[in-house]
Amino acid sequence: MVMKMEKYDLTSLKKVSKAIYIISKIMEIVMIVAASFTFLVGILCTISVKKINISENYISWGKVKIVAYDAEKLAQSEVGSKVVEVVKNFFSDGSKSYIIPIYIFIGLIVLVIFVFVFHYIYKLFKNIYEKNSPFTDENISIINKLIYTSLIYICAPTLLTYLVKWIFKVPFAFSWGLLEVLLVLMLFALKYIFEYGKSLETKKK
Repeated sequence: MVMKMEKYDLTSLKKVSKAIYIISKIMEIVMIVAASFTFLVGILCTISVKKINISENYISWGKVKIVAYDAEKLAQSEVGSKVVEVVKNFFSDGSKSYIIPIYIFIGLIVLVIFVFVFHYIYKLFKNIYEKNSPFTDENISIINKLIYTSLIYICAPTLLTYLVKWIFKVPFAFSWGLLEVLLVLMLFALKYIFEYGKSLETKKK
């Protein structure tokens, strides 16, 4: 026999759920704004990157000097000379100069993924707050979407940056660790808990 959830426990769950779905909605809006800003920066960067020139003593955009530096002083420092050399080589190669906007757009993909993540979290906990039981088919479906979105979050940016690294021969790529893998495994566990709860409620009826 399955015991009915006590009123106190359900009330506590609803209070926590309300706080989570409000915070998630705020974060969803923040991510949308950040993604929009990143998209505009990516467009501007793509348009303007070809206008960047590196001379002996300054970096300019078209005819406008952006950064001035003393090449002789930098050359005296091993780190400084290497930085100048890397920057010059980077922008002297027209194809490599487009790596900056490419990475910006990969960052945009990550932000868009976060928009979906916070949207699904919002929907999940809003349902828990509004309905009499958290163990519904709709909530299980939302958790499934969270799992798929989390897998995309782990795989897509990593694969794209490694592809850019391989094509353009740059020493940088995104990579995710055990924390992200653990998150996905926890979501799978949460899905099984909800499915188990749903089956118990179905048997009780």
